[in-house]
Amino acid sequence: MAFPTSRGLGSYYIGKQIEDYRSGARARHPVMQEVAKELSAQQIADVVAYFAAIERVPPDPSEGADAVLVSLGEQIAEIGDPERQNQACSNCHGPRGIGELPAIPPLAGQSARYITVQIQAWKNGDRMNDGGSQMPNVASRMDDDSTAADAAYFAQLGAEE
Repeated sequence: MAFPTSRGLGSYYIGKQIEDYRSGARARHPVMQEVAKELSAQQIADVVAYFAAIERVPPDPSEGADAVLVSLGEQIAEIGDPERQNQACSNCHGPRGIGELPAIPPLAGQSARYITVQIQAWKNGDRMNDGGSQMPNVASRMDDDSTAADAAYFAQLGAEE
């Protein structure tokens, strides 16, 4: 699944993502861009309020995730990747990917596919909406193996997060 867990992300974050689809700062998903462009201000406010009010419950941990891959992902996420000169994901996204709302989303419990697609979008310039350009810099230094490890780690973090 390449769709995010949107529930409970907070009104600021959800509203910003809708506006970024409208402006083209998030260019990866043409359906979302068209939907966002058609929403009235009241409809946007209603969507934001709906998703922000729902408690965030991450999906169950991935079954059968490769333990070595998850361990490498944990190292990248919590300590960083000195070989690629990348800081730890937790520096911005919080310990164990819990998020730093209102502006920085949680990664814990997002699907590995979604995380992988987003890292690729940051890397290839399809997504440019983080304000400080931190994510394009980080993503540009990630190879397929570190992306897969990072995604596996965050995907396997369950509802206890």
